[in-house]
Amino acid sequence: MERRAALILSTFLNNPSPTELSELTSGLEWLLTWKLKTARTPDFLWCDGVDEITLKRTGKYKFQITAKAWIGPEANVEIISKKSLTGALELRPSGKAFKSYNFKLNYNSQMITLTKR
Repeated sequence: MERRAALILSTFLNNPSPTELSELTSGLEWLLTWKLKTARTPDFLWCDGVDEITLKRTGKYKFQITAKAWIGPEANVEIISKKSLTGALELRPSGKAFKSYNFKLNYNSQMITLTKR
């Protein structure tokens, strides 16, 4: 999931079209769902979508991200809520992988941090 999201982000940066934005939201959704499974939370969580994405370049391969993520427990997919997501991403120079990322979201008064270092 990381590789797919990194490739999509690289493509989006070179061609910021509505089609590429749609691919980026899908890539981030899958990445977050995968990473949420490794988070220490009372319930397994999943991501049902990412929207309102804002990327701000902070370096040649570094970006700040803000977005809204639809998060809910896997045990009951009817319960889902829109949560603020913030973080930082760094692509490898090849654009084919992330060097690092750090996402933060507040879910039911619990701060969840998803990282790759």
